[in-house]
Amino acid sequence: MSDLKRNLGVLGAIAISLAAMGPTMSVSLNPQAIAEQVGPAVPTSFVLALIPLLLIVGSFVLLTRRRASAGSVFGLVGAEIGPRSGTAAAIWLIAAYVASAAITALSFGIFTTTLLQEYGWASSPGWLPILLALIVLPITAYLAGRTMRTLGHALLLLEGLTMVAILAVSVIALVRLLTSGGPQGQTVDWSAFRLEGVSAGAISLALTFALLSSAGFEGAASLGEETRNPRRAIPRALIWTIVLTSAFFIFVTTVAVWAFGVGPTAMAKFVASGSLPADIANLYVADGMGDVITAGGAISSFACMIGAQVAG
Repeated sequence: MSDLKRNLGVLGAIAISLAAMGPTMSVSLNPQAIAEQVGPAVPTSFVLALIPLLLIVGSFVLLTRRRASAGSVFGLVGAEIGPRSGTAAAIWLIAAYVASAAITALSFGIFTTTLLQEYGWASSPGWLPILLALIVLPITAYLAGRTMRTLGHALLLLEGLTMVAILAVSVIALVRLLTSGGPQGQTVDWSAFRLEGVSAGAISLALTFALLSSAGFEGAASLGEETRNPRRAIPRALIWTIVLTSAFFIFVTTVAVWAFGVGPTAMAKFVASGSLPADIANLYVADGMGDVITAGGAISSFACMIGAQVAG
């Protein structure tokens, strides 16, 4: 590890964590699974998920303030509990990152295939997303080995622009909901976020998907030997990553539920959506705007693959 250069600051560390999380991809695909369990109370699930999430984040913050390591949980857990525990934690984390990279590659293939179909490719073979995933994985593996400073800024740009686009679409939709209402009479309805009549099992499963949306936030913890003043920069990066993404998830899903509507038929469309922000963009901004968001989803998947390979 002696050849690693400390050329990352807080912003670069945040970029790696954001890329490993892929918040754009998460907010496009995960809320549908939550809605299947709790109906329109999707934002409530993200709020409740903050309780266990903050405990996890707090643990990482305390550990990274005490030690700076390129080994992420291997170095942190190994130093606190012992090498066997550190090795076990590292194996599980590596497995998670490998699975994450594979799933994200497939998501890239699905987003790209959807975009191709929107631009005139009437049909595509079922194996095309898999082929695109196999093509893009070696490319992201190569990019993951590039200079961290340049890579961090590139990832922040890729993920950041898409998040800004989704936020812009959400704000436009919210303004329409507050003024003229939605195209099918959708309105702002705070009462829809109650968990009345929802079983504990359904809430637990919804919280699982909400927590999974933040998986990867710890990506910056693997940059202990590539970050300037890591015991200060990495904890700050972890905190800011969770603050920004949690606010992003809660706001976007709140607007998304209102934008679709809270009735049974509307929620069925919500659950069936292939990309919530893209559908909202087409419905509340302009036809074709959803294609821009879908392209952003593909970019987010690409960035997430790189982030997962860097963190892993």
